[in-house]
Amino acid sequence: MLRTTRFLRPLLRRGLETESAQVIDCAESTSEVTSKILKETADKSNRLFAVVYVNERQFKITQNDLITLESTSPLQVGDKIKLDKVLAIGGSSFTVFGRPLLPSSSTNVTATVVEKTAKYPEAHYVHENHQRAHFLNWLSKEVTILRVNSVEAKPELLQNS
Repeated sequence: MLRTTRFLRPLLRRGLETESAQVIDCAESTSEVTSKILKETADKSNRLFAVVYVNERQFKITQNDLITLESTSPLQVGDKIKLDKVLAIGGSSFTVFGRPLLPSSSTNVTATVVEKTAKYPEAHYVHENHQRAHFLNWLSKEVTILRVNSVEAKPELLQNS
């Protein structure tokens, strides 16, 4: 026997009427959306954003943003790199998501290493009560700062979808 709650009983008494989904022309709507996105990406005044995956972290970035990476990396100041792991890219009226990543050949996110430095030292205090021991360690992590040069989506991105 189907147990119903007091909220569903009035609906069941009236009889649930369902409407079947209407199928629209997929090719026409897809080409319309694609053309709008291509117009927006072609206009250089529109600012695109990207969600990138770097050092086990995700960053939502646009052009001229700074990213702080907290790990030792073999990069030197002035090196230009391409961020290949792009999860999503979009503008003011669209977003294209990857499953899980967008193809690196159809996106172009570049960055430059601006600075390599160490963070301000933080105190790491360990106290073991029953052994009457305490330790004070000062830890400072190495930090790499990147400046995003460009975020671009190529037309092949939409034609592969």
